[in-house]
Order: sequence, then C-alpha cells, then structure tokens
Amino acid sequence: GPPVLLNTSFNVAGQPIVETPEESISTFLGTDIDFLCLENLWISKPGVPVLSYEEHLRLVGESPMPHGLGTTETSVIGLMRQLDRALFEGEIEGCPWTLEELKELSAKSARYKETSRLFAENPFGRPFKTQLSAEVVLLLDPLGESRLVDHRGLAPVSRHNLDEVKLLLAVLADSPEPLAKLRVEQQFTTLEWDQRIDWAIRKLASFRLKPGPAASQPSIEDSPLSEKSWNSAERVAGDPPDEVSKAEEEAEPQYQLAAENCRTLAPFSDPSFHAYNVLGELRGVLDRAGYTEQGVCSLLGIESLQLLEPTHFHYYDRFRLPRNELGDLVRFLLLRVVMEEERLRKLFGEKCFDALVRLGVLVSRGQDWASRLQLYSVDGLYVATDHRFMIFSEDRLVESPVMYIGLDSMGLVHAAPRYPGEKVLDLCSGSGVQALVASRYAQDTVGIDLNPRAIRFARFNAQLNGIRNARFVEGDLYSAVPGQAFDVILANPPFVPSPEEGLKFRDGGAQGENVLSRIVAGAASHLKPDGKLHIVTDLVDVANYEQKLDTWWKGGPAHKLVLQTADRDDMQFSVPHSHAPFGQSFQDYNDQIERWVNNFHSAGINAVNFGYVIIHRLPEAAVSSYYRRTIHNPAEPIHQQVKSYFEQRALLDRSDNDGFYLRLEDGIRFRIEYNLGTPERDVEIYCPDNPYYTTYIISEDIFRVIKAIALGTLRWGTFKSGNKDWLLDLIFKGILRLSRDTAPKVSNPDRRRFHRDNGHGRPVIQELETETTPTCLSSYL
Repeated sequence: GPPVLLNTSFNVAGQPIVETPEESISTFLGTDIDFLCLENLWISKPGVPVLSYEEHLRLVGESPMPHGLGTTETSVIGLMRQLDRALFEGEIEGCPWTLEELKELSAKSARYKETSRLFAENPFGRPFKTQLSAEVVLLLDPLGESRLVDHRGLAPVSRHNLDEVKLLLAVLADSPEPLAKLRVEQQFTTLEWDQRIDWAIRKLASFRLKPGPAASQPSIEDSPLSEKSWNSAERVAGDPPDEVSKAEEEAEPQYQLAAENCRTLAPFSDPSFHAYNVLGELRGVLDRAGYTEQGVCSLLGIESLQLLEPTHFHYYDRFRLPRNELGDLVRFLLLRVVMEEERLRKLFGEKCFDALVRLGVLVSRGQDWASRLQLYSVDGLYVATDHRFMIFSEDRLVESPVMYIGLDSMGLVHAAPRYPGEKVLDLCSGSGVQALVASRYAQDTVGIDLNPRAIRFARFNAQLNGIRNARFVEGDLYSAVPGQAFDVILANPPFVPSPEEGLKFRDGGAQGENVLSRIVAGAASHLKPDGKLHIVTDLVDVANYEQKLDTWWKGGPAHKLVLQTADRDDMQFSVPHSHAPFGQSFQDYNDQIERWVNNFHSAGINAVNFGYVIIHRLPEAAVSSYYRRTIHNPAEPIHQQVKSYFEQRALLDRSDNDGFYLRLEDGIRFRIEYNLGTPERDVEIYCPDNPYYTTYIISEDIFRVIKAIALGTLRWGTFKSGNKDWLLDLIFKGILRLSRDTAPKVSNPDRRRFHRDNGHGRPVIQELETETTPTCLSSYL
C-alpha cells in the first residue's frame, strides 16, 4: 500500500520519514501520537485525550542534542571522500573496501547522492535530482544497474549503467555544456554521439520525459552538386593524344591551372561545401554490409589491411570473396576490380552513385567503372585515400597523391594515448585519419597538410563519418595555426631518409629528419602548459635519440618516451623503396638500390629503426626524464599501456610512494630454459599477443624478486635506492607497476632468499628487438 507521512522530520539522508501502513500502525500504537491518517481514514485512540503541543512537550522532557566526533577522535571526512570518489568517479584502487563491499554500498546508498552537503560534486554535469518528474524517479547505483521507475507503472522499469545515466541526465539538461563534455569523456564521434542522444530521447519519451533544448539534433543541408562529371579531370600520360592531352604536353602548367577545379573531390576545396547526407547514404551501405577491418580481413584470410599485396588481388577476387554486397565492396574499393554500372547502381543506390560520379570518386575504365579511391576501415571509421598500389594508367595524377593507411598510420592510431581535451592538432594530416580518430576525445581537431588534394580527401572523410568537429587547413605546419595552443599535437611527417623529393608524404631529406625536427622544435609554442606531442617516425640511429630530442625540444621539462621496433641496415632499408614487382628491369632495380644505399652512407646513417616519439610537457619546476623501450609495431591498441607509463612516472615522482605496493602486470608470463649438464638456466619474460611487449631475458636474481612481488606484499619502500634501478626498468617496461591496492596476504617462501641474494652480482635485463618494419612500400607508388 501507499506510504504514510508521519511527521515533517527528516532522516540523515534529508528525506521525509515514511513507513509502510503496517509500520505506521505499530508506531502509532506504541507512541503518544494522536492521529494517524491512513488512505481516507482519520484514526484516533479511543479513551485517550488529545493533548496540545505544550502538553506533549511537558511529557517528553529534554532530548540530547546530536554532536559530532570528539576532538581527540579521527575525522572520517577523508574516508567519506574516498568512498564518494570510489562510487561516483570509479577511483577504487587503494580503497579499504573490497569491490563486493563497494557494490553493496553503491546499491544501498548511492541514490542519496543529491542530499550530500560535504560532497555535493557529481559526475552528471547538472544539479543532481533523483525525482525526474512527479511520477518518475531514478534509483542510482553507479557500480551496478541504476533504475528508472514510473510510480504509476505506465512504463516498465528500465536498467542502466553509469555512462547511460550520465547521458540521460545530460539530455534533460537546459545547457549544452554537459552533453559536449560528456561526448569527449565517453569518446564518441559527433555522429556516434547523435545516435546515442537519439537513443536517450526515445528512452526518456517512454517515461514521458521531455529532453532539454541542448539535445536537439543539428540539420545540415547538402550543397548543390554540379551536373558535370569530374571523371575527365585528371589526365593520364598514356591517354590517346586528344586536344586536351596535346595542350597538356605543350603547356603543362597552364593545363594544371585549368584543371585545378576539376580533380577528384574538387568541391571539397571549398571548406563550406557539405555532402553529409549523400555520404551518409554511402556510409549506410558500408555499415549494412559489415565493411569493417575485422570483417574484411576475415574474408581475405589476412591479419591486417596493411598486409594486402597486389600479387593476391586476382586470387582474392576469384577464389576468396563471396558474390554479395560485402564481397563486391571489397573488390571495388580495395582490390581495383572494375564493375558494371548496373551492379554499382544497385550496390550504392541511384542518388549515391550519381553523386560519386560527379565527385570524381568513380572513373570509367572501358565500359565499366573503377574506384578512384581506396577505402579503409580504421578504428570504426571509414577513411578514403589514393590507392596504395598505383598499377594502372589512371593512377597517374597531376598532383601529389594522398598517403594510404600504412603501418605507420595505424600504429599512431593504436599507440597515441587518448587524453580528453579541448583542442587537438594533426600535422601532416594526409587523409585526416589521426584528426578523425582524435575527434572522439577532443572538442575540436584541426588537420594541417601542404597537399591540397589531401585537404579535400580529409574533408570528404570527415563528412563520410558524420564528423562535424574536425576542420582541415592547407598550410606548412604551425604557420597555419598562428597563436593557437593545443592539448595534444599528433604528427605523421614525411620521415623516410630519402635521395628523392618527389613523394611529399614520404621523403624527409637525406636523414629523414627535415620535417620531424621542425615539428619537435616548434611544438612548445603551440602546446598548453601540460600539452602532449605524439609522433610516428623512422628513428635514425635511435641510440642517439636522447641527444637529438634535447637539441630539438624547446619546451622546458618534459617526460620523453621513445618506442622503437628494430634496426634496419642499409640493404634492409633500401630494398622496399627500390624493388618494383611489375615492369622493372634488373638494371633499373640495381640503379635504384645504388641511389638509396649511397644516400644511406653519405648521410652518415648507421641504422634506421621505426617507432614513436612521445613527449609530455611538465611544470617548470619538474625534472625531465627520457626512456627508450622496444615494442612490436601495434596492429591493435596499446594506447592504454602507453598512458600507464606516464601514470607510473607520476606515482614515482610522489614523495609518499614508499607505501605503494609493487604488482606484476596482468598477462605477464615466464619461460625457463635449462642447459643440460650445467646449473645455469635462462629466464625470459614475455606477454603473448600483446604488441606493447617484446621478450626480455632476465637474471636469476630478478626472477626471484618478481616471484616475491607476485606472491607477496612487497612495498616500494622495501627496496633501497641502490636496488631500484632495475626495478624502475621493469616498471617502465610495463612488467611491474606501483599500486595503492592492498596486496593479498600470501605466504612467500622466497622472501628471505630474495633479501639474502639481492646483492649478489649485477641484475641484467636484456631487451630483444622485434621484427623490422617496412613502413613504406614506395616502389608501388
């Protein structure tokens, strides 16, 4: 039955005291309360006189006043604050409660968050109220399932996790700020966020709750497309000598000027040109077909789209791919297969097909059609580039090509830590892939590139993915954003030590550092005080990189991290740039090899590695650091592990870290090899299928300590300063970590041996190189 209000007192949570009918009758009979109102009944006690207020007071006497803790008792406010942050911010490491206890506290008490005066801050971006309307209440359980309940029973109880609760409350807010902040926090593109908001609006509507004005969806009209087809825009050197090609041969500069507005995706030269709606139709075709990296790779039997080779294209077409929508999209957009117009109109739809023709995306090859673009699936996004393998006459362009999505592009996507912020800058943006991925964790992103064709492709890619918070500007590095400061700068510069200058996205000068050094040197002027710089690059003579970064970097104290893979010598480095598998004579190959190897030697290069330079700016009074470690070039995300490296640096800089526990990271394994006839054995550390780790050979002494850490309760303060160098090395490699968590109480038979043997010899950690990484198969271009 309905609850009964007994009086106007409030409990410790600030709510009116209410009881069930049974409880209220018991209270009524057991006290000197005069009346009980139960539904439509007014009840009194027969034979008991009704007293006045003053008469009641004379019977009650003095009540003790509530008081707080005594002056000698420890305040619990700190503990309460820790509980509050554990429940509502997810900061559960180091709590005195187990996860099960926290979940129980969350289920029973978190719903009273709105009444807290000491800890009124909340993660919901608005004054928090559980009563969403006269009939609908939110029962909050941040570590479990929160519930939306309609008292009238007109809607079924709806259960939601904390992220969904945040979204529902932000959609109800009057201000747009909570929604904008939450999108960055939860890391969605603007299109993905629109879809989430649509879900929230429908959910709230089922409870008859109206969204706030900030939840209204933007409407963008497509710009008109000319009836003209752009297919004939890019003339090909091998074309028949018609009037246009004759003019091109006689006056190429004039022809290029005349063709400026007649190139692939020409309308996107205008930053105000919009094709969101028609490109949304193309995106819908790709979504429905399942055109994802995993789906495509599964069909082709490869681990990554970066492993596609033109020698296999015909095989994939004829023997691997099914005759369905996904199979035909892969053929057309990745494998260079031509298709009949009728099939393409059915595949893309009439409107979308006509738009792609007018944009110059589709090009005629004989009686059929081919794709001018190569389309990759990257981190849930679709990214168009020029073809990686330029093997047809139509591939010859009058402007610089847009770089394909290579191992370096994907590597930076997977390796760069994702810190939510206001502004991200993407230098040498190319197809815009880094800026588009960063649009999830930034309010706004800006991509800069010298190549006007790249700017057009990047704008096309942004609209193909429904991304509205990324803009792309033609310019030379920082000159395009004068006076602006960013939270994060990303860069995939031309970094190949090259004897050539014609391939702008590849050739970085004789030592490959012409653009790289400018990016590092100019970063400080365009980074916020706690800004971060993330670069993918060839690492020339990586052993000297600390000195190089100290010379280039102008931003004061910073943590500098270099992630390397493996060194390549002159021949390993030169072959991928010299060997063209189709139509190349033996003498041509030899000539190319000689040019590249000569450049390698004349530039004074000893070896070329490949990897990532990551610099995080520090306050002026802080102490800089430098660390270099080996990884496998990542084909899957490692940005959380890279982020953890800097978090561990911050913990190590604290003065109160002696009480922190040492932990062995999850997934770490050991391999022990014995030599028959000798007591010696080799111990290796590795982490299966995790590209953040290579293989590490360690000494027996280190192995015993790691066993003690894994089984026991060793704190950082246990180790003397002389013993910490190799422990720091293991922490920086991600094998060990500092943690506030209370360690499990496990007996450790090896602990005494550790203390006894710790000083014997010098512990050694040998880090093995990973596979060489050919970053650019430029011979196909």
